[in-house]
Amino acid sequence: MAAGEAVAQVLRPVRRIRDVLCGVPRGSRILLAVGPERGWDEPEELELLARHGFELATLGPRTLRTDVACISLLAVAHECLAAQEDES
Repeated sequence: MAAGEAVAQVLRPVRRIRDVLCGVPRGSRILLAVGPERGWDEPEELELLARHGFELATLGPRTLRTDVACISLLAVAHECLAAQEDES
């Protein structure tokens, strides 16, 4: 994938993290990458993430401190995974 294509893939419309995580197939591994408080904006970083299959997602419109974002992401991931277990 060319550099421009990788960045364009990451920059497509941003989905809510809950929608991304709850759409992950059951039993899949989830790897979360947390960026700086204002988000990633360096093309090289976005390209690297896209090359490794990351999807850009948001916790919402508020800017969170990195430590709060980590805990929030884990809570959302846990909720989505628990919901998948309840469905089976």
